[in-house]
Amino acid sequence: MRSTQRRLAALLGIAAVVPLAEVLVLMPSGFVTAKGLAPQISAVWPYDSYHDMRWLLVYHNSWLTFWAGLLGAILLRGVLSATLVGLAWPARVPRPPYRALLRRNLEVAALGAVLVLPFAAYSVAASVASLSWFLFASLVPMVLLAPFLQRMSVGRGLWRGLPSAELVAWSLLDFVVISVAGGLVGSAPQALTPLVAAVAGAVNGLLWNRTVRAASSRNRCGGGGCRWCRSWWCWPWPSR
Repeated sequence: MRSTQRRLAALLGIAAVVPLAEVLVLMPSGFVTAKGLAPQISAVWPYDSYHDMRWLLVYHNSWLTFWAGLLGAILLRGVLSATLVGLAWPARVPRPPYRALLRRNLEVAALGAVLVLPFAAYSVAASVASLSWFLFASLVPMVLLAPFLQRMSVGRGLWRGLPSAELVAWSLLDFVVISVAGGLVGSAPQALTPLVAAVAGAVNGLLWNRTVRAASSRNRCGGGGCRWCRSWWCWPWPSR
């Protein structure tokens, strides 16, 4: 029980510190209008990659810096997500080794970057042209991709087939929460912005907890569970 509580506390702490650090960097730098993006940095897939790609597309000045930034974003995202997934792993389900989670989340980070990049570019172009409705349209693919990428980050065999209804529901809630959190952080007084960003990040941590739980639950594999399930969703993780 204490181990589970410590892991949850670490999960919430890491998820809160990352957006807090972003706003603390943005505000003294004069990027006050961009502080509403901060909650996305610790959000569940693919909104975290969407955050990374939007920053990368705007702030590069050559192909070299673009590819270097893309590689760095994939590596950092894979490490952060593997850590959050490991901390969010439910106690009742055997947890794979960290290196297996790291390898898997690096793969998801690379795939997520490729899938999200066109829509991030579309959203940047829509923002420059002040076409808000087109910006919202770029988020539709994120909502559709979310449960699949979230399932991939948990297990290799979880890509195929439809995700569970529970995972889809949590994915939709993820989208609602980061939308509201972005508005709250963006409109908060400057003195309260760090606190609001940290709280938004902690909520992301709770969503990681519930999303990983929904994606990793093995009672969905066989046994007459959810009617959307497929027996080949589960696979044996390596013991070492």
